[in-house]
Amino acid sequence: MEVKCLAICDEGIVQRLLGQKYPDAAKRFDRFLLESYLEDNDFVKWCPSIPHCGRAIRVGTGDRYCEVKCLCGVTFCFNCMEQTHSPCPCTIWKHWNTRIHGESENIKWIVKNTKSCPKCFKPIEKHDGCNLVKCKCGQYMW
Repeated sequence: MEVKCLAICDEGIVQRLLGQKYPDAAKRFDRFLLESYLEDNDFVKWCPSIPHCGRAIRVGTGDRYCEVKCLCGVTFCFNCMEQTHSPCPCTIWKHWNTRIHGESENIKWIVKNTKSCPKCFKPIEKHDGCNLVKCKCGQYMW
């Protein structure tokens, strides 16, 4: 037998049915409601703090591209959820951030595998076993 009930169960009904007998299920239901509200609302987001503070941040209708500060003290860009970066737009910030992280690997390699020339201070790489290394400004003993 197929049941075709079209009645809508609001939050109050669900809480009355679950509340006392199944408090964990009632809490999960409340959390689901809150998360679905945040998913569908462009003006409310979870604070990106680590560890997660559990707070949601709401902005006004014209403020989606603003910097906000949570009560836990974390400040962030509401649009991209990254650290604050005004007046730089989010797209440029993401591009720059990606680039700088890629270059940090290069810098780590340079620090690990080179020494600075004592004359011009440019990094010099030693290729083989010989300690006589040539720099553009002259010779340098490794």
